[in-house]
Amino acid sequence: MDKPFEIKLKNKPDKLTLKFSGNLVINYIEDITRSVTEMADMSKPLHIDIANPDSIDLTFIQLVISLQKTCLNKNIEFTVAARIKDDLKIILANAGFNNIISN
Repeated sequence: MDKPFEIKLKNKPDKLTLKFSGNLVINYIEDITRSVTEMADMSKPLHIDIANPDSIDLTFIQLVISLQKTCLNKNIEFTVAARIKDDLKIILANAGFNNIISN
């Protein structure tokens, strides 16, 4: 069975990009977190690309914030780009996460 989410890794010498799509929700957050832990080299700048997810909830946003804090603690550059449907943007904005979805 295919996973209900997708994480693509682009590992360049100067930056690591993780591109997320699909269902980025609590039902799959343990699998998403495990995949990120296995893929991410937290020794170089990290870019998170949230690419038109089918669904997204606060557990995924918490993961993004956790990655951001890890990078800040290691003095590593962290950026986020998000392409999210308007209805999902409203939900996240109402929860106070404008800084994540404003890109």
